[in-house]
Amino acid sequence: MNELQELYNNASSYTERFGYNSSIEWKDLSEKITDLIEEISSILDDKQREKLEELKSLCIKQTGLEIDRMFFFAFKCGATLIMDIKNE
Repeated sequence: MNELQELYNNASSYTERFGYNSSIEWKDLSEKITDLIEEISSILDDKQREKLEELKSLCIKQTGLEIDRMFFFAFKCGATLIMDIKNE
């Protein structure tokens, strides 16, 4: 197997070194989300708070799945493009 095919087939190992978003915009959005969740939580009863926490967890899981899908699609497109160019 050549290097490009190996890279293409092992794309998931590169996601481990991706790290975290450190932009100011990301931090601001995170703080606003946290503040809103805390504000909403403060007016809810226990059962409603549990539902809010479940909603938050489901949204995080759903977003993660979509980000994974986008990453692997873009990575594979890039690897395929490189292999196509190399084979020309």
